[in-house]
Amino acid sequence: MTLVLLALLVVVVRSVLRQLFALYSNQPWHAQMPSGWWPIIGHFHHTQGTIAGMPAAMTRWANECNTSCKNNNSSNGCFEVDLMGRRMIVVAREDRALELFAGRPHKVIRNRHLAAAVNSTGAKGVFAAEGVQWQQERKLVAATMNKWHMQDYVPVLVETAVALVDKWTEDANDEGILYTVKKDVGSAAADSVAKIFVGVDLDFLHNPNSSLAVNIFRGFNGVWLRAIAPAQYWKIPYIGQDLDGFGKYYRYGQSKLNAFVETFEVQRAADQRKHTKEDENDPKSKTFLAKLYDHMEREKSRLTRERVVGNIFTAFAAGALSLLRFCYSCLSYVLYSTFD
Repeated sequence: MTLVLLALLVVVVRSVLRQLFALYSNQPWHAQMPSGWWPIIGHFHHTQGTIAGMPAAMTRWANECNTSCKNNNSSNGCFEVDLMGRRMIVVAREDRALELFAGRPHKVIRNRHLAAAVNSTGAKGVFAAEGVQWQQERKLVAATMNKWHMQDYVPVLVETAVALVDKWTEDANDEGILYTVKKDVGSAAADSVAKIFVGVDLDFLHNPNSSLAVNIFRGFNGVWLRAIAPAQYWKIPYIGQDLDGFGKYYRYGQSKLNAFVETFEVQRAADQRKHTKEDENDPKSKTFLAKLYDHMEREKSRLTRERVVGNIFTAFAAGALSLLRFCYSCLSYVLYSTFD
């Protein structure tokens, strides 16, 4: 607890010093600033202090930015936020994002501190990669996400949606059952991602308090904390990973993902030795992991186990959050359509 309080103190002091320096040097804002800025903490309070709260805040700010652009042409498709003294320019429009993407990976690089924070959690994948590593991994990972492969993932989403509806139907028939919509939707999203990426049914929906579920969901929040940290404290030998209390979640998650990948590799090698033809109807052959290894063999471009696990972890985090937002949008549409 003492270390946590000390870390928070350092963050506040750093934020104050940064803002005093900005005022003293008359540092201008480079893009439109969203409403709701507070001294010292900036826009941090809008994120609720968690990585789960970031998508909603970013979406709201992007809408403000684009609305301003349409009304008075005062926006260039970007906005600038202040998160505890760390100011970031965020792209809010697809055409501007494509402009930046065209400059990857040599002219445009990701924030080094953010990349280090992401890598520290074990998510050593395409998100935080640069240079030749980024080119290699983007080519392999993007190939598993084209529209033809996406069709293979749709049945998993349908299956999970049916399971979610069935659970709520059962709950409705039991008196005294309280609906936990947010938790259930989050668990269903995580179940979908696990099936899509590694072909494993973790059943978070019916076991939301399992050790694996707890470790994964709590670990997500640590990414955000480290991303705005004033220093890369996790690099301190022996104790760095555990200063914020999130190291144990990452170690547990990585060990489980490693086990999933190892099991897959053993089975794949056994099938290849037997010259067993891959069954196109086998769900295991339609997972992200299977498609990734197919592309690695086809391109003769091999990723290390660490990079494979890192890309799965990255995809798991990004996919779970994206699906969560998608599910909320679908639920909102159904409710408004039903009661309108």
